[in-house]
Amino acid sequence: MLAYRFLQESIYLSFLLLFSSLALTNCNGKEEQHSIVLLYPADRATYPIGEDVLVAFDLNKDDIIIDSTNCFVNGKAVLLAESDIATTYVLHTSNCSLGEHEITIEMWCNNGISHSYKTKIILLSDLTPTALSYQVMQQYPHDTADFTQGLFYENDIMYEGTGLDGQSKIKKYALNNGKVFNEHKLPNDVFGEGVTVINNKIYQTHYKDKIGSIYDKNSFLIKI
Repeated sequence: MLAYRFLQESIYLSFLLLFSSLALTNCNGKEEQHSIVLLYPADRATYPIGEDVLVAFDLNKDDIIIDSTNCFVNGKAVLLAESDIATTYVLHTSNCSLGEHEITIEMWCNNGISHSYKTKIILLSDLTPTALSYQVMQQYPHDTADFTQGLFYENDIMYEGTGLDGQSKIKKYALNNGKVFNEHKLPNDVFGEGVTVINNKIYQTHYKDKIGSIYDKNSFLIKI
């Protein structure tokens, strides 16, 4: 699979280099002066983790030779391995973590000119997700208008904290039939989050607002 992908990229690279060389020739047949172009990897290109990443340049002129390169992944120096294709290298990702990585490449050429490039790649998991089956054991009523943020179950009673500005609240209701025993609406500018019950108190967080609330478990009166 990796060899096939490299073959695809190599064929595409050949066409791209040919197109670039034609584009650099004007109607008088004179070649324009351009900086060296980083062809691969494209910015925010995705790869399975562990797959080798092709790093390729368009030098524009046949007499330009790359003397040396430095490569950094998230600021840490890594080795670029040479490939069988001219002006291309290979970046190994087997020791990288999942997610986005910033790639910085520094290049020095025989004409005394240096170049620096930045791009990003995203490494995805190489694991195939396992399909799991499920079975619905029981269904319970719930108000679909509630933007549920937290649930706490105790003795057939549900304590629920909901979110959304202007709609946040905590409520206490029967699990089996949804009968509401108590409810407290939060101020319109507070976004409700998770809830938990400890002893005779309900604790609710509002992490977006960097505050929290403590209520009496039965009366819902604010304790603090």
